[in-house]
Amino acid sequence: MVLAWCLWLIGVWTLLLVTIGWSPLAYRWMVFAAVIGLMGLWPAARLSQDHRGPGARTIVFVDWVCMLVVFQAVLWPMRIIARWSLEQTLMVNAAVASWSLLTGLLIAWGRSFGTAGMRTVAMLACVAVLVLEPLALLLNAAAIGTAWSDLPNLRVSPLQAVWELTAAPALYLPRPWVDYTLGVAAAALVGWCVLAVAVPRKSPDAKHVVEPPPPKPAETTRGLSAVTEKSRS
Repeated sequence: MVLAWCLWLIGVWTLLLVTIGWSPLAYRWMVFAAVIGLMGLWPAARLSQDHRGPGARTIVFVDWVCMLVVFQAVLWPMRIIARWSLEQTLMVNAAVASWSLLTGLLIAWGRSFGTAGMRTVAMLACVAVLVLEPLALLLNAAAIGTAWSDLPNLRVSPLQAVWELTAAPALYLPRPWVDYTLGVAAAALVGWCVLAVAVPRKSPDAKHVVEPPPPKPAETTRGLSAVTEKSRS
Protein backbone atom coordinates (compact mmCIF):
# COMPACT_ATOMS: atom_id res chain seq x y z
CA MET A 1 0.00 0.00 0.00
CA VAL A 2 2.83 2.42 0.83
CA LEU A 3 4.50 1.68 -2.52
CA ALA A 4 1.25 2.39 -4.37
CA TRP A 5 0.89 5.62 -2.41
CA CYS A 6 4.41 6.70 -3.37
CA LEU A 7 3.76 5.93 -7.02
CA TRP A 8 0.52 7.92 -6.89
CA LEU A 9 2.23 11.00 -5.46
CA ILE A 10 5.15 10.77 -7.91
CA GLY A 11 2.81 10.31 -10.85
CA VAL A 12 0.60 13.26 -9.90
CA TRP A 13 3.57 15.53 -9.22
CA THR A 14 5.14 14.65 -12.57
CA LEU A 15 1.86 15.29 -14.39
CA LEU A 16 1.42 18.66 -12.68
CA LEU A 17 4.96 19.76 -13.49
CA VAL A 18 4.46 18.86 -17.15
CA THR A 19 1.04 20.52 -17.49
CA ILE A 20 1.16 23.46 -15.06
CA GLY A 21 4.77 23.89 -14.06
CA TRP A 22 6.08 25.47 -10.86
CA SER A 23 3.03 27.56 -10.09
CA PRO A 24 0.93 28.07 -6.94
CA LEU A 25 -1.89 26.21 -8.64
CA ALA A 26 0.31 23.12 -8.88
CA TYR A 27 0.81 23.07 -5.10
CA ARG A 28 -2.92 23.28 -4.53
CA TRP A 29 -3.65 20.46 -6.96
CA MET A 30 -0.91 18.35 -5.41
CA VAL A 31 -2.57 18.50 -2.00
CA PHE A 32 -5.93 17.91 -3.69
CA ALA A 33 -4.54 14.78 -5.34
CA ALA A 34 -3.23 13.58 -1.98
CA VAL A 35 -6.69 14.00 -0.45
CA ILE A 36 -8.31 12.14 -3.35
CA GLY A 37 -5.80 9.32 -2.98
CA LEU A 38 -6.37 9.06 0.78
CA MET A 39 -10.16 9.30 0.62
CA GLY A 40 -10.84 7.52 -2.66
CA LEU A 41 -8.09 5.16 -3.77
CA TRP A 42 -7.01 3.96 -0.33
CA PRO A 43 -10.50 2.81 0.77
CA ALA A 44 -11.12 1.28 -2.65
CA ALA A 45 -7.96 -0.82 -2.31
CA ARG A 46 -8.46 -1.93 1.29
CA LEU A 47 -12.21 -2.52 1.14
CA SER A 48 -11.80 -4.73 -1.93
CA GLN A 49 -9.87 -7.18 0.27
CA ASP A 50 -11.69 -9.75 2.39
CA HIS A 51 -9.67 -9.55 5.61
CA ARG A 52 -11.68 -10.23 8.76
CA GLY A 53 -8.91 -11.28 11.12
CA PRO A 54 -7.94 -9.56 14.36
CA GLY A 55 -5.38 -7.39 12.57
CA ALA A 56 -7.80 -5.88 10.03
CA ARG A 57 -8.16 -2.54 11.78
CA THR A 58 -4.51 -2.48 12.85
CA ILE A 59 -3.46 -2.71 9.21
CA VAL A 60 -5.65 0.28 8.40
CA PHE A 61 -4.14 2.40 11.18
CA VAL A 62 -0.60 1.45 10.15
CA ASP A 63 -1.53 2.38 6.57
CA TRP A 64 -2.66 5.81 7.75
CA VAL A 65 0.52 6.47 9.74
CA CYS A 66 2.82 5.34 6.92
CA MET A 67 1.03 7.30 4.21
CA LEU A 68 0.97 10.41 6.36
CA VAL A 69 4.71 10.10 6.95
CA VAL A 70 5.30 9.78 3.19
CA PHE A 71 3.10 12.84 2.62
CA GLN A 72 5.50 14.91 4.74
CA ALA A 73 8.18 14.40 2.07
CA VAL A 74 5.85 16.16 -0.37
CA LEU A 75 4.36 18.83 1.89
CA TRP A 76 7.43 20.39 3.48
CA PRO A 77 9.42 20.93 0.27
CA MET A 78 6.29 22.58 -1.17
CA ARG A 79 6.28 24.91 1.82
CA ILE A 80 9.68 26.26 0.80
CA ILE A 81 8.65 26.81 -2.82
CA ALA A 82 5.15 28.15 -2.07
CA ARG A 83 6.49 30.28 0.82
CA TRP A 84 3.79 29.11 3.21
CA SER A 85 4.20 30.04 6.84
CA LEU A 86 4.75 27.40 9.46
CA GLU A 87 1.19 27.86 10.70
CA GLN A 88 -0.26 27.46 7.21
CA THR A 89 1.79 24.32 6.54
CA LEU A 90 0.74 22.80 9.85
CA MET A 91 -2.90 23.56 9.11
CA VAL A 92 -2.68 21.89 5.69
CA ASN A 93 -1.07 18.91 7.37
CA ALA A 94 -3.73 18.82 10.08
CA ALA A 95 -6.57 18.96 7.56
CA VAL A 96 -5.17 16.10 5.48
CA ALA A 97 -4.47 14.06 8.61
CA SER A 98 -7.91 14.65 10.16
CA TRP A 99 -10.02 13.79 7.13
CA SER A 100 -7.83 10.81 6.23
CA LEU A 101 -8.13 9.54 9.82
CA LEU A 102 -11.91 9.74 9.43
CA THR A 103 -11.60 7.78 6.19
CA GLY A 104 -9.45 5.20 7.97
CA LEU A 105 -12.19 4.84 10.58
CA LEU A 106 -14.74 4.02 7.86
CA ILE A 107 -12.34 1.53 6.26
CA ALA A 108 -11.64 -0.20 9.58
CA TRP A 109 -15.35 -0.32 10.36
CA GLY A 110 -16.15 -1.91 7.00
CA ARG A 111 -13.37 -4.48 7.36
CA SER A 112 -14.54 -5.44 10.85
CA PHE A 113 -17.53 -7.28 9.39
CA GLY A 114 -17.52 -10.41 7.29
CA THR A 115 -19.74 -9.38 4.40
CA ALA A 116 -19.04 -7.67 1.12
CA GLY A 117 -22.18 -5.60 1.66
CA MET A 118 -20.75 -3.86 4.72
CA ARG A 119 -17.51 -3.13 2.88
CA THR A 120 -19.56 -1.63 0.06
CA VAL A 121 -21.44 0.55 2.53
CA ALA A 122 -18.13 1.71 4.00
CA MET A 123 -16.83 2.58 0.52
CA LEU A 124 -19.97 4.58 -0.24
CA ALA A 125 -19.55 6.40 3.07
CA CYS A 126 -15.98 7.36 2.14
CA VAL A 127 -17.14 8.73 -1.21
CA ALA A 128 -20.02 10.55 0.48
CA VAL A 129 -17.70 12.32 2.90
CA LEU A 130 -15.62 13.53 -0.03
CA VAL A 131 -18.20 14.66 -2.60
CA LEU A 132 -21.79 14.36 -1.30
CA GLU A 133 -21.95 17.74 0.47
CA PRO A 134 -20.58 19.85 -2.41
CA LEU A 135 -22.74 18.02 -4.94
CA ALA A 136 -25.87 18.54 -2.84
CA LEU A 137 -25.13 22.26 -2.40
CA LEU A 138 -24.40 22.75 -6.09
CA LEU A 139 -27.56 20.95 -7.16
CA ASN A 140 -29.61 22.97 -4.70
CA ALA A 141 -28.02 26.21 -5.91
CA ALA A 142 -28.75 25.31 -9.53
CA ALA A 143 -32.36 24.46 -8.67
CA ILE A 144 -33.14 27.70 -6.81
CA GLY A 145 -30.83 29.96 -8.82
CA THR A 146 -28.40 30.83 -6.03
CA ALA A 147 -24.94 32.12 -6.94
CA TRP A 148 -22.04 29.85 -6.07
CA SER A 149 -20.47 32.62 -4.00
CA ASP A 150 -23.51 32.58 -1.71
CA LEU A 151 -23.19 28.89 -0.87
CA PRO A 152 -22.34 27.99 2.74
CA ASN A 153 -18.94 26.64 3.66
CA LEU A 154 -18.33 22.90 3.40
CA ARG A 155 -18.10 21.34 6.85
CA VAL A 156 -18.03 17.60 6.11
CA SER A 157 -16.13 17.50 2.84
CA PRO A 158 -12.44 18.51 2.93
CA LEU A 159 -12.40 19.99 -0.56
CA GLN A 160 -13.04 23.62 0.33
CA ALA A 161 -10.87 23.51 3.45
CA VAL A 162 -7.91 22.14 1.50
CA TRP A 163 -8.41 24.70 -1.27
CA GLU A 164 -8.52 27.63 1.13
CA LEU A 165 -5.66 26.44 3.32
CA THR A 166 -3.35 26.03 0.32
CA ALA A 167 -3.91 29.59 -0.89
CA ALA A 168 -1.09 32.07 -1.39
CA PRO A 169 0.32 33.38 1.89
CA ALA A 170 -1.27 36.81 1.34
CA LEU A 171 -4.72 35.20 0.96
CA TYR A 172 -4.40 32.65 3.78
CA LEU A 173 -7.20 32.81 6.36
CA PRO A 174 -7.22 30.13 9.08
CA ARG A 175 -10.83 30.69 10.15
CA PRO A 176 -13.21 28.90 10.01
CA TRP A 177 -11.12 26.00 8.68
CA VAL A 178 -9.32 25.49 11.97
CA ASP A 179 -12.64 24.83 13.72
CA TYR A 180 -13.81 22.44 11.00
CA THR A 181 -10.53 20.53 11.08
CA LEU A 182 -10.62 20.19 14.86
CA GLY A 183 -14.21 18.97 14.67
CA VAL A 184 -13.37 16.29 12.11
CA ALA A 185 -10.31 15.21 14.10
CA ALA A 186 -12.35 14.91 17.30
CA ALA A 187 -15.06 12.90 15.53
CA ALA A 188 -12.45 10.57 14.03
CA LEU A 189 -10.71 9.99 17.37
CA VAL A 190 -13.98 9.28 19.15
CA GLY A 191 -14.99 6.93 16.36
CA TRP A 192 -11.74 4.98 16.61
CA CYS A 193 -12.21 4.62 20.38
CA VAL A 194 -15.77 3.36 19.93
CA LEU A 195 -14.63 0.97 17.21
CA ALA A 196 -11.92 -0.45 19.45
CA VAL A 197 -14.34 -1.01 22.33
CA ALA A 198 -17.70 -1.83 20.76
CA VAL A 199 -16.89 -3.79 17.59
CA PRO A 200 -15.51 -7.31 18.22
CA ARG A 201 -12.03 -8.00 16.88
CA LYS A 202 -12.73 -11.64 16.05
CA SER A 203 -14.02 -12.77 12.72
CA PRO A 204 -17.78 -13.55 12.74
CA ASP A 205 -16.93 -17.04 11.52
CA ALA A 206 -14.42 -17.71 14.29
CA LYS A 207 -16.99 -19.18 16.67
CA HIS A 208 -17.99 -21.77 14.08
CA VAL A 209 -14.46 -23.11 13.64
CA VAL A 210 -13.87 -26.27 15.65
CA GLU A 211 -10.25 -27.17 16.11
CA PRO A 212 -9.43 -30.89 16.07
CA PRO A 213 -8.27 -32.33 19.41
CA PRO A 214 -4.54 -32.92 19.80
CA PRO A 215 -3.38 -36.50 19.20
CA LYS A 216 -2.89 -38.72 22.21
CA PRO A 217 0.70 -39.62 23.17
CA ALA A 218 0.13 -43.34 22.48
CA GLU A 219 -1.21 -42.66 18.99
CA THR A 220 1.74 -40.35 18.26
CA THR A 221 4.21 -43.03 19.37
CA ARG A 222 2.57 -45.70 17.20
CA GLY A 223 2.60 -43.34 14.24
CA LEU A 224 6.30 -42.62 14.64
CA SER A 225 7.07 -46.35 14.97
CA ALA A 226 5.20 -47.10 11.76
CA VAL A 227 7.10 -44.39 9.88
CA THR A 228 10.42 -45.72 11.23
CA GLU A 229 9.64 -49.31 10.14
CA LYS A 230 8.70 -48.17 6.65
CA SER A 231 11.89 -46.18 6.31
CA ARG A 232 13.98 -49.22 7.35
CA SER A 233 12.24 -51.50 4.89
